[in-house]
Amino acid sequence: MNVDQFYSEPEADEETSEEIYQFVRQLSDMRVRKGTIKRAVRERFPETRGTGFRQIERHLKRAREERLNEAGKTVHEFRAESVAFYDAVAGDPKASHKDRIAARKAADDLVGAKKPKRIEVETVELPAQDLEAEDRRLAIHEGNGRPVDSGRFR
Repeated sequence: MNVDQFYSEPEADEETSEEIYQFVRQLSDMRVRKGTIKRAVRERFPETRGTGFRQIERHLKRAREERLNEAGKTVHEFRAESVAFYDAVAGDPKASHKDRIAARKAADDLVGAKKPKRIEVETVELPAQDLEAEDRRLAIHEGNGRPVDSGRFR
């Protein structure tokens, strides 16, 4: 059984695939967000197979790699230049407060200063008799489904 018979969209040929890539590259060069690029590709090529999100991600990756090759720089060099630029904007007294904060945030994001914080939860073991008392206090009354008020905290 041929699985391709279940697809209603025509297969993207090499020419169409290259056209999709060029469109993605153009939008990527204009610094359009990934989600917007994906929607634009799906709208421009609505009935073409090969416009799934994974395929578009591959086109975006290829566009980034080609942009690096054309500039003759490594990712680390680009990142260093960007951090230097953002630091210059953040330190410029003539820049608006909003621009300085945005530049600082962008530089922090590039160098990974905004790492997720680790939260540790401490658990406390209660003795068995305390657990039984707590269970009785929190017991649910069968008639109305409300917790039994022991009057302990009044």
